[in-house]
Amino acid sequence: MDAEISTLKVFSRWNRLYAKFGCFGGPPDLMKSLVDRYSSPTRHYHNFDHVKHMLTFADGLIESDELFVAILYHDAIYDPTGKDNEEQSAELAATILQNLAFPQAFIDEVSALILCTKAHVPLPMDPLSSIMIDADLAILGESEANYRTYADAIRKEYAFVPDDKYRAGRTQVLRRFLERERIYLTDHLFESHEAQARRNIANEIDDLKLI
Repeated sequence: MDAEISTLKVFSRWNRLYAKFGCFGGPPDLMKSLVDRYSSPTRHYHNFDHVKHMLTFADGLIESDELFVAILYHDAIYDPTGKDNEEQSAELAATILQNLAFPQAFIDEVSALILCTKAHVPLPMDPLSSIMIDADLAILGESEANYRTYADAIRKEYAFVPDDKYRAGRTQVLRRFLERERIYLTDHLFESHEAQARRNIANEIDDLKLI
């Protein structure tokens, strides 16, 4: 993976996109307010670093304005106790883009891309959705050390869940990934991350049994 994109570059890219669509007159602190959403002290993994990580992977595959905005907003609303984070995040993104007078087709695509991260199922005839999903799951196939840091961060986000219930729930989620024919949908990440992801997930399941 290339060097991770910086927050400054994310801001600059948003400003270029904003001007590209002639969406003038919007709040100048729009990106700052978005970053603030990702900066809650309870967000140990689903923070702006995760957004930048996703953007780095996605940009390595394709440059898409819709994908860029979808990644920015996909976890804008995140409550570990909630069941509709993706729906709320998509609604927030749509409202903001509508207020800025972005084209409706653009807004619809952004919303659809955000929603596909709920079950990590790609949209029919939409290759951007496969990239969106793979970028969101890229951490699964990183080095063992990076994966363990990620797994620890997820546990912190669910600190309110007792150990026995967390082990059972987390194991169920992880096994669903192993049951898939392939975790990664794009050939690029399948070739570079699939084998390591399966090792990492299997190791975490083993670790959860020992706690």
